[in-house]
Amino acid sequence: MSQEIKFSKIYNEIQDRLKDSILSLWATGDAQFQNYLSELFEQEKLLAEPVFQNTFPWTPAKENFGDLTNLFDPNFINKLDRIKGEYEFPKNRNPYVHQIKSWEVLLNEKKSIAVTTGTGSGKTECFMLPVLQDLHENCKNDIGIRAIFLYPLNALIGSQKKRMDAWVKALDGLTYAVYNGNTDEDSTANKKREQLPELISRKQIRETPPQILFTNPSMLEYILVRDKDVPLLENSKGKLRWILLDEAHTLVGSAASEMALLIRRVVDAFEVDIKDLRFAITSATVGSGVESEKSLKEFMANLCGIEKHQIEVITGKREFKSLPDDYQINNRNEIELLRKKVYETDAITLSELANGFIEKKASPIEKLNVVDAIVENKNSDISILPLRAHLFSRGIGGVYVCSNPNCDKHKNFEAKSLLGTMTTYAEKNCSSCNFPMFELVACRSCGNELLKADKQLERNGSEILSLSTAINQDNFVVDDIDNDDNEEVNQIVQSFFFTKKISSKRYVPQTLEFGIDNAGKLNRSQDVFIEADRDGQCVCPYCVNGLDNPLHFRISSSFMNRILSDIFLENTPGADEIRSEMLWEGHKYISFTDSRQGTAKISALINIDNENNWIRSQVFHKLWQEQLASSSEGNFNSDELKELEEQLELQKIPVLRKAIEESINNIKGNALKSNQNIRLSWKQFYDFLNPKSDLKTLFKNNNPREDNFINLEKYSRALLFDNFARRIPRERSLENLGMISMVYPDLDNVQLPRIATQYNLTIEDWKSILKIGLDYVIRYQFIFFVDTAIYPYSTSFLRSVHIHEPDSNLPNVKKWPTFSRNELRPNRMALLLCAGLGFHNRTEINNEIEDDINQLLIEIWRTIRGRVLDADSNGYKLNIEERVKFQLSDKLWLCPVKKRLIDAQFKGFSPWITGSFTEDNIRHFEIKQSQPYTFPKFNFPFNRNDQNELDLLTTKDWITNNSVEWKQNGLWNDIHEKIILNRPLYLSGEHSAQQNDKRLKQLEDKFEKAEINILNCSTTMEMGVDIGGISTVVMNNVPPGPANYLQRAGRAGRRKESKSVAFTVCAPNPVGLNAFNKPTWALTHKIAPPFISFNSTQVIERHINAFFLGKFVQTDAVRGIRVTDKIESFFFDELEPMAVKFITWLMGNEVTEFSNQVAEIVRNTSYEDKNFTYILNKVFSNFNQLLNKSKNKKEGFESKLKEIEDDFGKNTLAFRAVNIQYIQFLKKNALTFLAQEGFLPTAGLPTGIVEFDTTNIESLNSNSSRKKENPSYFITRALTEFAPGNNIVIDGMNYHSSGIVLDDNRGNQSSKEIIQLCNSCGYQRIVEVSEGQTIETECPHCHNHNFRGLVSDSDGNRGIFTEMIQPVGFAVDIYQTPNRKISESSRIQYVDPLLINVKPWEQNSNTIYDIRESEENGEILYYNVGTGTGFHVCLHCGKTGLSLQELNDHRRLRGGKDENGGSACSGNYSATAIRPNVILGGRFKTDFCEIRIRENNAYSRNETLLYSLGSVFVKELASYLAIEQGELDFGIKRYDAYSTIFIFDTTKGGAGYANQFFLYADEIFKQSKVKLECNCQNACTKCLIDRKTQWHINLLDRNIALDWLNSISNFTIPDEITSSYPLAKRMLGSIKQELIKLNYASKIKEAWLFVNPNIQHWDLDSILFLENLKSKAVVNIVFKDDPVITNSQDVMTLIQISVWCKLWVQKSVDNEMLTTISFVQLQDGTNQQYFVNDTVNLDLENNWGESRNGELYKVNSETIPLLQEFETHKLLNTSNVFEAILNTKSVVNSVNLADEVLHTLENKIDLRSKMKDKKFNVSYSDRYLKTPLGCVLMLQFLNRLQSKLGFEIDNFTFYGQDFYNERTPQKLFHEFKDRESRDSYLKSFSYELDAENVNVVFHSIPHYRYFEFSNDEIKIIIRPDAGVEHGWKLTDNNLKVEDINSLDTHFEIIKMNNHPILYTISVENN
Repeated sequence: MSQEIKFSKIYNEIQDRLKDSILSLWATGDAQFQNYLSELFEQEKLLAEPVFQNTFPWTPAKENFGDLTNLFDPNFINKLDRIKGEYEFPKNRNPYVHQIKSWEVLLNEKKSIAVTTGTGSGKTECFMLPVLQDLHENCKNDIGIRAIFLYPLNALIGSQKKRMDAWVKALDGLTYAVYNGNTDEDSTANKKREQLPELISRKQIRETPPQILFTNPSMLEYILVRDKDVPLLENSKGKLRWILLDEAHTLVGSAASEMALLIRRVVDAFEVDIKDLRFAITSATVGSGVESEKSLKEFMANLCGIEKHQIEVITGKREFKSLPDDYQINNRNEIELLRKKVYETDAITLSELANGFIEKKASPIEKLNVVDAIVENKNSDISILPLRAHLFSRGIGGVYVCSNPNCDKHKNFEAKSLLGTMTTYAEKNCSSCNFPMFELVACRSCGNELLKADKQLERNGSEILSLSTAINQDNFVVDDIDNDDNEEVNQIVQSFFFTKKISSKRYVPQTLEFGIDNAGKLNRSQDVFIEADRDGQCVCPYCVNGLDNPLHFRISSSFMNRILSDIFLENTPGADEIRSEMLWEGHKYISFTDSRQGTAKISALINIDNENNWIRSQVFHKLWQEQLASSSEGNFNSDELKELEEQLELQKIPVLRKAIEESINNIKGNALKSNQNIRLSWKQFYDFLNPKSDLKTLFKNNNPREDNFINLEKYSRALLFDNFARRIPRERSLENLGMISMVYPDLDNVQLPRIATQYNLTIEDWKSILKIGLDYVIRYQFIFFVDTAIYPYSTSFLRSVHIHEPDSNLPNVKKWPTFSRNELRPNRMALLLCAGLGFHNRTEINNEIEDDINQLLIEIWRTIRGRVLDADSNGYKLNIEERVKFQLSDKLWLCPVKKRLIDAQFKGFSPWITGSFTEDNIRHFEIKQSQPYTFPKFNFPFNRNDQNELDLLTTKDWITNNSVEWKQNGLWNDIHEKIILNRPLYLSGEHSAQQNDKRLKQLEDKFEKAEINILNCSTTMEMGVDIGGISTVVMNNVPPGPANYLQRAGRAGRRKESKSVAFTVCAPNPVGLNAFNKPTWALTHKIAPPFISFNSTQVIERHINAFFLGKFVQTDAVRGIRVTDKIESFFFDELEPMAVKFITWLMGNEVTEFSNQVAEIVRNTSYEDKNFTYILNKVFSNFNQLLNKSKNKKEGFESKLKEIEDDFGKNTLAFRAVNIQYIQFLKKNALTFLAQEGFLPTAGLPTGIVEFDTTNIESLNSNSSRKKENPSYFITRALTEFAPGNNIVIDGMNYHSSGIVLDDNRGNQSSKEIIQLCNSCGYQRIVEVSEGQTIETECPHCHNHNFRGLVSDSDGNRGIFTEMIQPVGFAVDIYQTPNRKISESSRIQYVDPLLINVKPWEQNSNTIYDIRESEENGEILYYNVGTGTGFHVCLHCGKTGLSLQELNDHRRLRGGKDENGGSACSGNYSATAIRPNVILGGRFKTDFCEIRIRENNAYSRNETLLYSLGSVFVKELASYLAIEQGELDFGIKRYDAYSTIFIFDTTKGGAGYANQFFLYADEIFKQSKVKLECNCQNACTKCLIDRKTQWHINLLDRNIALDWLNSISNFTIPDEITSSYPLAKRMLGSIKQELIKLNYASKIKEAWLFVNPNIQHWDLDSILFLENLKSKAVVNIVFKDDPVITNSQDVMTLIQISVWCKLWVQKSVDNEMLTTISFVQLQDGTNQQYFVNDTVNLDLENNWGESRNGELYKVNSETIPLLQEFETHKLLNTSNVFEAILNTKSVVNSVNLADEVLHTLENKIDLRSKMKDKKFNVSYSDRYLKTPLGCVLMLQFLNRLQSKLGFEIDNFTFYGQDFYNERTPQKLFHEFKDRESRDSYLKSFSYELDAENVNVVFHSIPHYRYFEFSNDEIKIIIRPDAGVEHGWKLTDNNLKVEDINSLDTHFEIIKMNNHPILYTISVENN
């Protein structure tokens, strides 16, 4: 290893590099601004205080491995002892204490374990050795799987496999296999033999399963449902003994329940008893102490399906040893205390560490020197204090300036800022004086600094300025594109630029002056600030140029990684032994980025930086090498010259004088010659560069698609062209850095033309202006030859153009410039000539001068054209490679505007001059310096000293001494250093989910061998993949949770090193700055314990589906048929396709034998009480739906292909491109399709994923059959990442998204989706409309006609709807090839989420906050509006543009030619094909919760409060659950009287995170309060501003949110309560929320609800919360007094509820001051009593438990009150009330439902005798009857009763309520669109009842749902519990509404679950 890290050195270098780079980037040449920024960075540090963590070794046991014969067989120990190398486990090794503990538990106690020790603690050995011991002892030479090792990532399997291989080889009789997507189908006999004991092919694994199987969840899923794998299961039946899960803490939300259900199915498939299995899981450390152990056990018990007492949690401890007595060291006692302190704390800061060893005010560097010195003390080769340093730096989202001219925040700064007090934290108001803050920007034209604001015009005419909303928070982007689109309807917001009025500065005429007050209001009578306005546009007040795209002052994390990469590498230890192919002696580090594009861009940009730095260094050093060589040849003796000069003075004789003079001139001539700068040609450089091995290395790495070095020269030419062909203003090129000049030898001996002498120009002036013409016109405007062969290797935007004579008549060509005095903005050459000749205003130019300037321009042109340019038939170009040479710079000036060095100027003016011909503009370009700068002489080319040895220290000393003057003038920067230091070559690789496995493996190998030095990873590498030791880890953003941070940081320092470093760049947002301000965050944050909830019905259904499919493939009928087949054969096989067979099998009898197994799988889930037949039917209908979907998709493709074939023929690109998609669909693996469509568990297979298709003509022609893996994202992310117009980087190549892939099911595009928002009540909906259909304008909820769309058209009009297209993919233009041009900036398109199709809340409550969970129809919609007015999409080919012009005469996006050979798209000629102002959207169902907040006794509609709370709630919920912030998002939903916050899971189908908000609400309120106690005025990046919320800065105010949070945490409990219950606690939510919360977490054992005795006020159907409660806990209903029974309906109600609860009466409590409303007994035995102190509603209905004042209190109670049981059974049969209980398990015919009821009543009452031959008025009341199914069941029930009981119907009345839905029902069980359609449907069937009259009533509807038959004599009531439809389900879900055409049409129904269905019947005389 080359050296050890020095903390002080790396910290110091990072700090200096950051500061120098930022100063040179922002303020080159502006020493005053640089000094101010330096002071600012002293106050606003760029690096947080370093934090340290001990890395003491883990505690070893006293025994060594050889002693453990009580656990391991001696033979086993001896075999492992013989292994040598990385995986040896020798007898004399002392295992860690926690390892032995694990072995004892697993082997002797036969229990399961959860290991939670840290990274590098030997977790794997904890379980791997016991497994091997067990198998070696009991299962040698036996086939069948005994142990399954489950890993979340393939990468992890790879690292554990190496260890397993070494160990299994040492033990005989065991085999193992890795079974994942990369396992080959078969292999040769030789290979199989060589690889033993590993089985390497699927064939071997199936036929002779190994004892040990490594796999991942997806593959395990496949094994259970794939017929090919049946032999594997059969050969392993009853043999499984072990299941081992790595990294279990990563299983959160739905992933955890998925895994738990998968394990249940594995246990079933292997036919073993779970009691005989042992499990081991590893996890990050969660929580702490007893509580954490308890929750981990609970989690593991649920995950593995075992009992808690079977689990031991294993934790490890690091070892602390006191120093030996004879150990010599200064300050021994203090150091011992320090070691102890560091050992006992999770994290310690630098100050705490150095305290006592150095004075407190010492600098961080001095403190770090102390730490280094202590750590470097070793005791028997191990550091006495091994440490890992955690360093945090911060990105900068912008610089912000306070608008108060008198702000004194920085009064003690020495340097002053002219514009005002600045800060690098985004804040709306100054934290010192509360005045508004504005972003600092610079004008691109003149370079002057300005302030940018949003200006809003109020209705009263006043102008308000506020911080611009588009602050950039993207951590991976330096972004210059601002999109100031704002959704507000009434106010117009525009960008406004202004500057502070400074007396020393000059401004353009006609500026406006104003002041700003502390509310941002403009005062036009003051003169503090100044703005310029031209034609209503804000322009620069210094130069009148437009400000569409100003420069921002921002620093991104990718910029930091790029500028610091060489420092990390240099400070990281190199390899122990250096091999020739290693780069930079094996120095390397890993960097992590949570975004794939971030990872890809950082990798590509580091490599591009490196090749640029390498080529620049080579050129610079080579020039100095040649220069020094040439000077030394011409060395002369100055002593000799001195002597000759003295002689000359004394000599009087002329002849001798002349001789002496000649000698002197010779010596001087030689000296002059040697001082002339040497020039090298392009060819000389090619000859020098091409043989270099470094060039080959760069070529191979940066062009991964090249297989050999044929194109190496093209690459080296591209590198030189990229760096030296153009002269670009802001590029930090060698020319702009003043290190070299590009010269034109052909100009050496030019003559001065007459016109030049006329104006007193010297030959030097003339040469200058000629060089300027070549540099700033010819080279700047691409007027040079470029060989197209170099394009694929170039990373800059090269092109090649001709120039023509100034008077050329050719149209649209570039001509040499001429001058006209009437031009307001002359061209650069003309303006420069005028400026240099002293004409600074247009008025000074007369005709004569105009002609002279033109004459000068002509002379310049003639000279350049004649001497330097080459002509061809199209005009003139510069041949750079022949005509231009490289030389070292001579005289240098600083351009005052571009702040870059220039090597030529014209009479004191910069050649970068541009803009208007006014004195105000021209003076900006006047060069201020009196003397030119020169670059200091460099004496050490290629960093070799005088002895020609490589000597970096000498070079670093040279830099220190020679950069002083340049630094003082603000000219020096980090790139100078990089070029001079000529760093060894280093390379970076992109390790992300965008790459395929083969490429990832290749990168890992290269990294391990140090053939690449930086591995940029997305999260793939987090989990302990083995890639050798690393000392440094860099994180480009703060990881989502502390567990992720610790995992990543834990990768640093795995080699028993005493020092390692984790460096993190914190984004300027709350997550990033929280870590920056509290760097101990991750080390001290307690991780929320994982837990499993089986609440998602989708997840459970998918596993049940998979269970049946798995059983099906094991049946004899399926043998030999491929379930792994493609969609084509699975769904569409000629004979009987597999899909049809499966459906038939499901309907057969043999499936019933699985009922017990199904019950085991759904144990403890929401399906536990569903009966088997119901479950079976669910599987049947789920599969049937899928079958239909695949048919439709196939037909869609076929019609599309037919259409293209008819239009263009089969041999076109278009046909091939769609055909490829069609074939891809048919060839898609059927199981993958089943998973993506949600039929099978996803097991990590993402759903809702859309691809970015990168196939182009090149890849189609090269090899169309090769399966290309396209990058993909979840639709919501894809909408921003892949949106048309964006560039996407993959493995160093840049692809441009040009359009969308349309859904083939859309067919002829006859229908479209539109979005409408009601401006009155806030209802938002998506409706599908057909072509020509009129679009509804009335809102169904508030009935106003106030709908509008989401975006305006190009003219600013907003219609009543917006059209939306959901792309199924994105694509490149088929004719486009990718390139290496990577721009760091990207277009950020912010997409706001909407919660659509949810109805307004139905009830009100008085509690502080209200939560409701996901609603059936609710969907989240994300949409992208492009640049604000939507996209323009061609429906024929998918081509998409941001403007209509982009689609003019466009080619088909994916290719194709028409019959005339044209490739134009037919959409160009169709009136309806190109849709304007369309938004691209993605909608999906997911878990969400909606929160209503009360303030001032009403629901809040204060959007600032809600948006601020939403922002902080989402962050804190993610942090609490320790999940990535991207897993959750939020939005605001508006209703008419209030608004709500909705929080949702960003995963399709939901992951169960968002609806945990109500579980942890109290905790989140607490944490939010802490987060908002920030010291900013209203919002800053530390508390509320982040990537999402930056777009709504106007809605952020932490004070308002904090006031609300404080108001709910500072409740004072009234005296009347504390006097009785001193420990009472005020609850925030309602009693219902509390019960739901406890029940959700399965904590309730039994609950008592106190209710009003007056039964007729109850409404059982509306109490939804009871549904969940009664499914998990025992429910008791307690009457506050004897129940009041007024009629038989009340009796029926009591009978109904007594089915699911016990009834009690509480004998009256005298003067109850506080009303008890509920008692709860928890699972742990404690009792809780809930009471209120105001009037309360205790009727058993929706508002039960709501008190008038909204207050609720809780107290722990010792006892449950004494209650008296209420005997319901006595009510039966005595009071003419009877019950009929239906408990059938079988299918029922719908028309026979009445028979079932009558059958159960047979022995109780004879209804026929009471009704036969009589006439009745009949009614049915049911508020909730809204489906065709319900209507038909109800009418069939009546019809059947009529024929069975023989009565007649006089009048029939139906009572049902009013309602509205978006859609018309297709299926029988769908809801009707509205009341009207339900009523007419009812009437259309009810004539079959032969009733005289049929009525429908929709107001004043009874509570209960019941049939009533009455006439003068008798009244009979039949009351089905919860209505006639309740509890029943169709066996065939595909039944359509039109399938039922009369009441005789029967269909099958089945009971949904195992609960009986109750009918109560009462008979009374009238």
